[in-house]
Amino acid sequence: LPMTTRQATFALAALLSAAPGLYAKEAAAVENFEDNDLAGRLLGSAQLESHAADGRSFLLSLTQAASSQLGAAWFEQPFDLHASKVEVEFDFWIRSGSSVHPAEGLSVIFQLGDNLDALGDAGAGLGTCNFPGPYFSVAFDIWHNSEASAGVEPPGTPCSAAGSPRTCHVEVNQDSCPWQDPPLQTSAGFGAVAPDFVAIGNTLEPLHCRIALEDGFLSVFLRLINPVSGAEEERQMIGVALRPLPDQAEAILGFAASTGGANAFHEVDNVSIRAATAAPPPVIESVSPTLVSTAGNTAVTLHGLGFLPEYTYRLGGQPLVGAITVGAGGTVV
Repeated sequence: LPMTTRQATFALAALLSAAPGLYAKEAAAVENFEDNDLAGRLLGSAQLESHAADGRSFLLSLTQAASSQLGAAWFEQPFDLHASKVEVEFDFWIRSGSSVHPAEGLSVIFQLGDNLDALGDAGAGLGTCNFPGPYFSVAFDIWHNSEASAGVEPPGTPCSAAGSPRTCHVEVNQDSCPWQDPPLQTSAGFGAVAPDFVAIGNTLEPLHCRIALEDGFLSVFLRLINPVSGAEEERQMIGVALRPLPDQAEAILGFAASTGGANAFHEVDNVSIRAATAAPPPVIESVSPTLVSTAGNTAVTLHGLGFLPEYTYRLGGQPLVGAITVGAGGTVV
């Protein structure tokens, strides 16, 4: 049945105001290092390298298969940790170095501050032990030390050791020392089986990771090949509530990697950061055309107050589903 303008306006207004989290502004930062530059700072052994010889072009190299290395990179663009949703995606490689077994691992650090010189300890510290400020991190650990948490295998054996029942694992640390304090969660504690990062890295195929933070809940996903179907799929490794974050909402993203007596290559590429913030609901004053069929797929133009040009508004429910973008003049397309 057709609806009058007043009825259509009421229906659209209800959809827009019912779920304010559905319309959002996204601030994005993307870095693929192709210009051999970084909008931030490199620390320690971190450097930008061309790997054109193996088909990977420029990437961020954190350690280069030497003992006792510590490298980090900070992206200077801040984002709001209290946004509706923060997502970080990137590719990474952890590859065998010159030691019999590779070590130690790679951390993705969310620093609650803007210190581009911030860095923790090398070796088992994974760049975050004794960190000079509040942080939380997602770490890809390939050599256990003395973490005493559920699902973590006995210490002392690298995950690549022949005959070892262990696998590499993902862990979340918050304001702690990775080799000394229990992580908030490990992939094993979550009930997930992490892949052998080094075995995959040695093929030069990247592992793709997605980290999502929403309402204080952190989720980590890896894109992996299903061994049965052979299809690529996203598999969750972590799902844990962070400890309460301070009121300070600004954060910057960094990567750190370390080696000890044993070593490895730790490399990162194709980094993207997205922070979505809720927009206030608009007030719809009129809709054209005046008759809109509830059967669906009728294009309408909305007129009203509170439409912001930099936001994308999403309508959920039936019969109106899709995305509308506000132009500079306030017209909704």
